[in-house]
Amino acid sequence: MTETPKKCPPDTTSPKTSPTKKEIDAATEALNHFAQGKRHLVVGDIPSAVNSLQEACRFLAEEYGETAPECGDAYYHYGQALLELARVENGVLGNALDGEEGSTEDEDGDEGEGGGEGDEGEEDSQEGESQDEDGNNEESESPGEGEGEKTEEDEEEVSNLQLSWEMLELAKVIFQKQAETNPEMNKKVAQVYLKLGEVGLESENYAQGIEDFRQCLAIQMKILKEDDRCIAETHYQLGVAHSFSDDFDNAIESFGAAIKVIKLRIKNLNERKKEKESWTEDQRTKDAAERPDPFYTEQGEIDELNELLPEIKDKITDMEQMKKDSKEKLQRAAKEAFKAQAIAGKTGSSPFGESSGSGFDAPSASCSSSTSDAKPITHLVRKKQRKAEEDTKEDPKKVKGENGKAVPSSRETKSVNGKSESMDKQEEAPLKVPYTEELKKMAADELKKKTEEITHEETMA
Repeated sequence: MTETPKKCPPDTTSPKTSPTKKEIDAATEALNHFAQGKRHLVVGDIPSAVNSLQEACRFLAEEYGETAPECGDAYYHYGQALLELARVENGVLGNALDGEEGSTEDEDGDEGEGGGEGDEGEEDSQEGESQDEDGNNEESESPGEGEGEKTEEDEEEVSNLQLSWEMLELAKVIFQKQAETNPEMNKKVAQVYLKLGEVGLESENYAQGIEDFRQCLAIQMKILKEDDRCIAETHYQLGVAHSFSDDFDNAIESFGAAIKVIKLRIKNLNERKKEKESWTEDQRTKDAAERPDPFYTEQGEIDELNELLPEIKDKITDMEQMKKDSKEKLQRAAKEAFKAQAIAGKTGSSPFGESSGSGFDAPSASCSSSTSDAKPITHLVRKKQRKAEEDTKEDPKKVKGENGKAVPSSRETKSVNGKSESMDKQEEAPLKVPYTEELKKMAADELKKKTEEITHEETMA
């Protein structure tokens, strides 16, 4: 009896070795959308690029999973297209693309500017049906819902940048995982960081943009040649980010580094041109066949780079001027602040107040007892004498010198043995007393006391 060999069911191994028709169709559809999206991106048809790449990402994510390696390139280009769309919206052409943006987002089930009114109309019809059943309760809710729709629509205006960042982050995670086993993927990681930095600039998050550019540059310096144009581009973008942050010194340094790379590139290209002049025909044919771009020439790239140099040099000149203007502006602001403070100190209160705040609290040279004498007050003494003789019935007034010292009358009456006696006294010499509030008060009290004595003696007489 012969034993018949066992056979495996035909459908057990086939799914593992070959994809199904459905999988093939999905992959083909995704690749078609991906190719179209890249083409639209190259020619500048940004809304169409967003549409096609969005569909490519959807097909690939459904087929392979959201974090599958197959999705990396589609995520990267979709994020790039969304960034370009956000730039257009923020520019002068933003209003012209509102309708196109609405149709783009409607296909994904999101509400855009162009399709917002249609969605509201559908909801209104649904609310109308519910009103027939429930009465007027739904009418009071519909305005609130309409406001909610507008809020979502307003949020959509900034969602492109946010979505761009999310797609680029997904691409970065996928590429970084692949780079663990394939170092060549680090080039794509660097490119993702470059685009993330640009998203930071567009969203005015300059600190994050600078960090992303630095991450990009760190990778490029390790894996690329020192004259690679990608390094020059990253230096340039980093300079722009620093300039937006008013960090002019670092901006000038980054622009200078970009120029250095470009000049090195031009030098190496010129050397390569001279080297190729001695090539054989076979070497020339082989080199032309290996070129990614059949129209590329060293001289053509040299011309392009020479056109870039003046633009970057102008940036450096602008940064130096802005740095100078900023410094002068700060100096002017400091001077104005000093002036304002000085003026406020002079006019804020009387210089003879207890706390003027303008330097009058400290003893000045004119008020110092050690450096200045009181001024002569003979004319005031004589005036006081004439006044006392004209009206002896009135209380004599206090007479003060300019230094605050009370001056006795030139005619003074003293009581000697119970009799009044007149004495003529003139103080011709200047008084030497410190000008202080305390001495003023003491002099006034002394004059008042003597005046009371004179009045009492005249009354007794």
